Amino acid sequence: MAGVIALAAAAMGCGVYSVRMDPAPAVIPAPLDLSISLGDVRTVVDGRAVETDVETLAAIDADFVAAARESGRFRQVLPRGSATDLVVDLERTQNAPPLSTARAAYLVLAGPIVAAPGVPYPWDYRIGRRVVLRGLLDGTSYELAERAASWDQRVWGSTYWGGRIDPLREREGEYVVALTNLALAARQDLFDGFANAVRTGDVESAYLLSVQAKARRDAPMPAATGTVGSSGSDTARVAR
Repeated sequence: MAGVIALAAAAMGCGVYSVRMDPAPAVIPAPLDLSISLGDVRTVVDGRAVETDVETLAAIDADFVAAARESGRFRQVLPRGSATDLVVDLERTQNAPPLSTARAAYLVLAGPIVAAPGVPYPWDYRIGRRVVLRGLLDGTSYELAERAASWDQRVWGSTYWGGRIDPLREREGEYVVALTNLALAARQDLFDGFANAVRTGDVESAYLLSVQAKARRDAPMPAATGTVGSSGSDTARVAR
């Protein structure tokens, strides 16, 4: 208990002072002769769909545009709602993960003092994102690929009552673009083919590519599970 009190004395203040999360997976696939923009955005918190307000949508879009341009992956990156060859639809989820041993021990040792001013409090979240890549040609949308991942994130507030952040907004553009690049890299041949269909205006080839993509997605295959990054014990689960 003395250690908890000492920690409280050293951490007096308010607001968030530490966020621990995995870095986005580093993937550098070959450049594509395609333009891209963000599409539909859906937010789910604790299993319930919630509205994504206009300000948040604008912020997500700005982050996505900046990260996609920095990646050097695309011929052109345009704001949400623009006419582009590829559109990335995004589903973002936030849930409470199972109570970890370390967090449980901290709360037990701290006891009632955990709610006292100046005592650091850990907020844990399980963050998930799913991106669906659609190709657009001659007014028709073709679903080409998708990628999903989830990971655990811890936010240390200086107090239980202190400032909170939106965990979904931490480096969001970077994560969305990383998942997009994973989806593209897994089917480089398909997206090269779609780029050629766009150049030649070949709607039939675009349709056949979307049929092939659907057949691959529907084929039974175990989800890939692994660790991404090296931020302590945080892990990311990545699925096609």
